[in-house]
Amino acid sequence: MEVRLEYLMPKEIEAAQAACNTLFLPLGTIEWHGLHNVAGLDAVKAHELCVRAAERGGGLVFPAIFGGVGGLDEPHTFVMEPENALASNVLRPWLEKLCMEAARNQFKAVIILTGHYGAAQQMAVRDTAVRMTRQLNIPVLGTPEYFLALDETYYGD
Repeated sequence: MEVRLEYLMPKEIEAAQAACNTLFLPLGTIEWHGLHNVAGLDAVKAHELCVRAAERGGGLVFPAIFGGVGGLDEPHTFVMEPENALASNVLRPWLEKLCMEAARNQFKAVIILTGHYGAAQQMAVRDTAVRMTRQLNIPVLGTPEYFLALDETYYGD
């Protein structure tokens, strides 16, 4: 069954929401990951993990969001906000609006999964999740993907 929101017709979205009303929001930056890896690794892996989770447990997956806070000072890196941008004037409002739109579209839970691990990115994602949970009165989880597999001794990338 298709779980990627952008490929679904309205009736398919409604059926998927009736079965499991969770929206996954995968995100990550475009940044240098060495000669052996793609520049979009962070968002690509977060998106794929969300797709696999939705296929197994239900829910729908928003298209990958390529952006965030921080990034290496290396070639092929797009830094939207510097790592020390603790206020996050781009990412936080963007995620807040997506959470509000999820609630407006009748989703009952949101999972924001970041594949980028910069400290400012993680704080922005987690803080947004807490505030949106309170404001929207729906559970919002914001976490880096490696947090979900620490018991498997996976620490990212």
